[in-house]
Amino acid sequence: MPLAGERKSPEKVMIDSPVIGATFVVYLVVVLVIGVIAWRRTASLSDYILGGRKLGSWVTALSAQASDMSAWLLLGLPGYAYLAGLESVWLLVGLMLGTYANWLFVAGRLRTATEKYGDALTLPDYFERRFADDSGLLRMISASFILVFFTFYTSSGLVAGGKLFESVFGMPYVWAVAAGGATVVIYTFIGGFLAVSWTDFLQGSLMFLALLAVVVMGWLAVDGWAGTASAIAALNPAMLDMFTDAAGEPLTWIAIASLLGWGLGYVGQPHILARFMAAQSARETIPVARRIAMSWVTVTLICAGGVHWDCLSARAPARRRLGKSFHIHGICVVSSGAGRYLSGGHTGGRYEHSGFTVAGGFIRRIRGLLQGHAAQGCSAARTALGREAGRNRDRAACICACLGS
Repeated sequence: MPLAGERKSPEKVMIDSPVIGATFVVYLVVVLVIGVIAWRRTASLSDYILGGRKLGSWVTALSAQASDMSAWLLLGLPGYAYLAGLESVWLLVGLMLGTYANWLFVAGRLRTATEKYGDALTLPDYFERRFADDSGLLRMISASFILVFFTFYTSSGLVAGGKLFESVFGMPYVWAVAAGGATVVIYTFIGGFLAVSWTDFLQGSLMFLALLAVVVMGWLAVDGWAGTASAIAALNPAMLDMFTDAAGEPLTWIAIASLLGWGLGYVGQPHILARFMAAQSARETIPVARRIAMSWVTVTLICAGGVHWDCLSARAPARRRLGKSFHIHGICVVSSGAGRYLSGGHTGGRYEHSGFTVAGGFIRRIRGLLQGHAAQGCSAARTALGREAGRNRDRAACICACLGS
């Protein structure tokens, strides 16, 4: 038992296999090679900023969705679903509708308009020309918004990468963040937008396969839907009802509308809109890319939400060994912590955070959680709370951290 004020080291799922290490090194080499190839195809500012507007349907679709979802898809969403149960279905539906609306109503129109108004290469450039702002104020304001808010957005991605390196390879956190950030900066600096889009396509493919594999392996471990549903019902039946929260309280229409409203944010995200602007053709590329993107989003969102079923089933006493053997408990530790702190740490805060606060909260709080805050009081909480702790969403991260102990 640690002394008061003493922090235990973060829980790590160390992988000593040289094959895993070699695979990671190969991956880094591949993305750097992609940067060099993209550099050789870059001959103008338009090539560097928007890839010469030559992205095909597959690269446009997967690069847009991979850069959009990023660490949120692998950490935050499974964690939220783990804490909320079927209530999270409303969030998934909202994200799917928002993604579809963005592709249907914004993508083609933006691609055409940015080329029409003097071949605008950036959103601030487009706004200035579209509204004939000779003062430069509109450009400055829009660029400032992107710079400020994307500082937090980008930081959350670097934190996620740093935690991955730290947990898997045992690297010090600061060095892990520096390594991940340096890799991104190098291939971006060398190859520009084309390198970023190609690497996002690669990462989007890996995300798709990884989420699918985790869900399939987890469901095999917990005997499919029947075994999953019975295990979750034994822990907390309220999690099987999409019209109640995990505490069994009915969802209000404001709560449902708030969850569905998450998808509205897609229409204003510059890194997604840049992919629309870089597509080869508004008439031919965008419609095909929309179908590819929606297929990718539908499968990955369902799989990301499905990870929480594996985690909850692994919490059942009879199945904890299965969860540990399939490394489900490690996934739960990370994702449940991200979900809890993205949601504000309590039931009421989930619908009140702005995107700015959520990003800042993710950076501060997920770092603290994974450095040992959840594990520190785990034994005491387990003794004091007993079975009721499994029904308390504010203790979910701690309970999940205890699965292997």
